[in-house]
Amino acid sequence: MRTARVDVADLFVHDWPDLPTLQAALDERSAEWHATRRCPITGSLIAEAFAHEQRLLQPVPTLHELFDCVVARRVSRDYLVSFEGRRYTVPFTWVGRTVDVRGTAQHVVVWGDGREVARHARRTAARLVIDEAHYGGASTSEVLAPTPLGRRAQQQLAATVLERFPAPSTVARPMAQYVHLLDALAGEP
Repeated sequence: MRTARVDVADLFVHDWPDLPTLQAALDERSAEWHATRRCPITGSLIAEAFAHEQRLLQPVPTLHELFDCVVARRVSRDYLVSFEGRRYTVPFTWVGRTVDVRGTAQHVVVWGDGREVARHARRTAARLVIDEAHYGGASTSEVLAPTPLGRRAQQQLAATVLERFPAPSTVARPMAQYVHLLDALAGEP
């Protein structure tokens, strides 16, 4: 509805003590207009058209988080999607499907079928960000579940974790700590 400036001009020549008082005056003026003017679409009074619309209105859905970047990515056969130079895991059931990858302030959020399917920390030092939970679960009609790691593979993974520790030659402790440890093992006070 268009309003003529002349219709509200008289309200702005007064000094209003505060904003709530001005708002109340504007609301009163709007109620007067709505009771006398007709809606160009329905032909009914604006107040009647507004009352009818109020029953039909639904709340606007809110976004879960604000995001600054969104891209569509296809989930690779190793359950990964690429985003900002890093690769992030997605549950294995999404292999071959296209998902939306959103960059929020703190997280990389993967959406599929209108819901969140994965969440990882954003801007980490790691180039490959893995969530082990994405590799578990039962097979679907489209995708087989990953084969569980055998004892040998688990040992290899454990060895790669140990490789991240410093070499024993670079670890230095005072000799007194070793003497104390040996005394404790020997049962001496």
